[in-house]
Amino acid sequence: MNLKQMFYFSEIAKSRSFSLAAQNLFVSQPLLSQTVKQLEEELGVTLIYRTNHEFFLTFSGEAFLDSCNSILNSFYDIPNRVKSSNDVCGKVTICMPATLLNIYFPDFLAEFADKYPHMGVRTKTWTHIGL
Repeated sequence: MNLKQMFYFSEIAKSRSFSLAAQNLFVSQPLLSQTVKQLEEELGVTLIYRTNHEFFLTFSGEAFLDSCNSILNSFYDIPNRVKSSNDVCGKVTICMPATLLNIYFPDFLAEFADKYPHMGVRTKTWTHIGL
């Protein structure tokens, strides 16, 4: 089985119709029927019960749909996870005279927070040369 088959199955289940799913996916209805048949053969279970007027997922079909949705959601979230893993994170302490802090820091902090949203900033001020 592959992601495309899982995606097709998920759309079939959501649409509750092979014909409607085929329209939504811009593929033929026989392709979707063949996909479900291949999945059922590979898994050794019936996933969908259908007659001319009825369509519903079997218990195995419901379990497979849950797994498909979980896998597909994880797959689609990969770019976000990879991107966020490169984010700079941690804490920084900035120490400067109070007058400079009040003049320059608000603009700097806004820009810094936009650029590094996972960083914590702590400020310290001093009023004389010694820290």
